[in-house]
Amino acid sequence: MQVTLTRADQSGVFALPEGKTTADIQNVLLDGMPTEIVFVKNQTEIDVPAAQLNSTVTAIFK
Repeated sequence: MQVTLTRADQSGVFALPEGKTTADIQNVLLDGMPTEIVFVKNQTEIDVPAAQLNSTVTAIFK
């Protein structure tokens, strides 16, 4: 399952869909390319340090 994530705030933090946690993530893409992430907020959000305001962040779930 592939989902475009919603930005949680003006930083690079993105919310995961309801019912999903970081344990469900297979990969995260930043504008279509694999990227580094940091788990935050009880594993229900991720920080994508390289994300810009106009970036598209997509998570691929198990």
